[in-house]
Amino acid sequence: MLALKTILIGLVWPAFVFSSETRPNIVLIIADDLGFNDVGFHGSGEIPTPNIDALAYSGLILDNYYVTPICTPSRSALMTGKYPIHTGMQHAVLYGAEPRGLPLTEKILPQYLEELGYVNHIVGKWHLGSWKKEYTPLYRGFISHLGYWTGHQDYFDHTAVENPGWGLDMRRNMSIAYDLHGQYSTDLFTEESVRLINEHNTEKPLFLYLAHAAVHSGNPYEPLRAPDDEVDKFEYIQESQRQRFAAMLSKLDQSVGAVVKALKNRNMLENSIVIFTSDNGGPAAGFNLNAASNYPLKGVKNTLWEGTTYNGQWDNWYGPSGRDAQYNISLVQNSPTGKALQEINASTSAEVIKSLRNAATIDCKNVSQIECNPVDAPCLFNIASDPCEYANLATDYPLILQQLQKKLQQYNATAIPPRNLPLDERGNPKYWNYVFTNFGDYETPLVVVN
Repeated sequence: MLALKTILIGLVWPAFVFSSETRPNIVLIIADDLGFNDVGFHGSGEIPTPNIDALAYSGLILDNYYVTPICTPSRSALMTGKYPIHTGMQHAVLYGAEPRGLPLTEKILPQYLEELGYVNHIVGKWHLGSWKKEYTPLYRGFISHLGYWTGHQDYFDHTAVENPGWGLDMRRNMSIAYDLHGQYSTDLFTEESVRLINEHNTEKPLFLYLAHAAVHSGNPYEPLRAPDDEVDKFEYIQESQRQRFAAMLSKLDQSVGAVVKALKNRNMLENSIVIFTSDNGGPAAGFNLNAASNYPLKGVKNTLWEGTTYNGQWDNWYGPSGRDAQYNISLVQNSPTGKALQEINASTSAEVIKSLRNAATIDCKNVSQIECNPVDAPCLFNIASDPCEYANLATDYPLILQQLQKKLQQYNATAIPPRNLPLDERGNPKYWNYVFTNFGDYETPLVVVN
């Protein structure tokens, strides 16, 4: 079973040989819930993403790259290098009032990097446990954190609505960052990342884990939030939620440009690996109150899609395609990222950009559709020739289907039980002045609410 195809882009300079004395800086930028079709280099011209695209064309585009379909399992795999079925993190997301986290027995990425002399910072989303302080970033290999512990937040007031209640979720290290109220999350995380780069002691390698809130939905009362002047730039998009999504994505793209430019200004870019990815596929067509696009791939966030998830309700193809919109190559070349790459002789020509974009654009128009209903029977697809999963080949290749099912059984036999736990009422933010808190570290709530 395959999760939605997503994106990872790396800058690795072939002419530079990394030695133990010159370990590269690592900047890992994670978008939240970004759809396959929400970036320009995958073929859509609807929403310009010139900085993200410039990274793609100058580095590596991994077009056979898969993730788990929802946040906490995906991030746990990234941090541990293990399948979530082997850490108990495979089912659903963590909630702020859930008394669990990524097991403390797991040594995670920043802890390994710390042993190699890296200075590790996290900016933005954590979502791997916060009921006790030992599960939070500062106790797991990072030396600073500006961001939030749970799965989402409002982009301006920084509160989260989730069971069992509503509360503020914004931290400066372990302290509650009340002072950031009203400031846009994407801008805050960008400014903090640039500050960390500017103040970094270049005698040591940097690991910057920038985990954006964008483009995840915020709270139900206004899920897709962006500054009004940014929204106004996308008046040509008729669907209002997609228009607001475009503004959120535009701010995310600008953040990538600011970070790359900061690396260039500190003479760190030539000795850096910059990775951009999404934690999972996009919630399209109103799923999760969002407006992402995975076109022409099938399904949405939290579907595999071949499982029986949602009883097949979201097992379709969702747009918009954006293929009829003009693509502006000069916008890519003249973006902050494009200019920074030009200054270190790492940019590419317009001809190469066209070629790379064509190669990264999926077209399944020539594939005849053969119906698949995974609720009734297993389906089989040739992903190499049919990445859109149009033609169900289960009847044509029963032996291959049987072999794959046997492989799944082998994986299932190695799985440990999910670690999900019931929500703990002590974690309700109302008991902590309406703040999501590491409630397991306290014997009694801060306030008593009748």
